[in-house]
Amino acid sequence: MAGADLHFSREVDLAPIIVWDALIDPVLLEGWLGDVALEPSVDGAVGIRWLDGSYPATTAGRVTAFEHRTRLHVVTDNRGSFAFELAAVPGGSRGDGTVLGLTVCELAGAAARGSAAIGWALALDRLEELLRGHPVRWDDWRATHAHALAHMSEKDNIR
Repeated sequence: MAGADLHFSREVDLAPIIVWDALIDPVLLEGWLGDVALEPSVDGAVGIRWLDGSYPATTAGRVTAFEHRTRLHVVTDNRGSFAFELAAVPGGSRGDGTVLGLTVCELAGAAARGSAAIGWALALDRLEELLRGHPVRWDDWRATHAHALAHMSEKDNIR
C-alpha cells in the first residue's frame, strides 16, 4: 500500500561510525534491539530474538543492502523490511553528528503498522540510551513497560 511505510529520523550527537557499530555489532545490538545474529554483507543472514516482549518473538531475514557506515537494509520473514540510513552532519559534542533515518516497509494492515510504529519508536529511544552509555536491562525494561504493552495488545496495536 503506497504511503503506508513508516519513516523515522533522529539526530544523534555522535559520529556515524559509532552509530553504525550499534547497528551491526551483536553486543551493541543486544543493548537496544534484541539478541541479533547478523552477517554484515549483502545477502548475509539475519536472525533476531526480540527481547522487548513483542510477537512474534523471532525474526529471520537477509541483508539486501550493506554500504559501510551509511546504509543497512534488511528484508524479514515476518516484520516487513527495514532500512537504516546514516548521514554525517557537522556539530555534535566531538565535531560530528549523525542523522539516522529508518524506513519500515511492507507491513500488512493497520494493526501491524501501529505495532511497528510503537515498537520502532521505542527501539530508537533505546538506541539513543545505548549510545549515551546506558544499554537496556531487558528484565527491568519489560517490567517498566508491561502495563503499556498489555494495553496496546488489548487494543490490537501490538501482536
